[in-house]
Amino acid sequence: MALPTYFKNPFITSPDITFSRADIYRRINMNDLIIVPFKQINIRRGDIKKARILSADTRYPGIVYKSCLDPLRDTNVLKDYCLFDGTHRLLSMIAEGKTANVFYLITPKHFDGLQEYPNHGSAQRTTGCGGCME
Repeated sequence: MALPTYFKNPFITSPDITFSRADIYRRINMNDLIIVPFKQINIRRGDIKKARILSADTRYPGIVYKSCLDPLRDTNVLKDYCLFDGTHRLLSMIAEGKTANVFYLITPKHFDGLQEYPNHGSAQRTTGCGGCME
């Protein structure tokens, strides 16, 4: 199973610029952890495979952000947070009956100075990763 390689920056409008997953993960740390109720998170509900949800390792925090650029391709962000990474983990926890969890909160500063990788994703305005295509 391939891990996501590139992510889009949810704080810029260009859908062509992506950033290395490893570079982003090196920028987050325990100081970025917050507790977020699931009802405050916009969740992608695309074609997500049940097997991926069941096999998700919920020991690791997902990543959320606050942005006016909605990953759901809608102009109205109705909830406080958008999910950057961890859709399968989040859906697994919801299936287990959990209602909140710890997440890393990323901000524009996490992308400052990172190497840009143009054209490594789809042209859609979403932060979806290129690893699982879900």
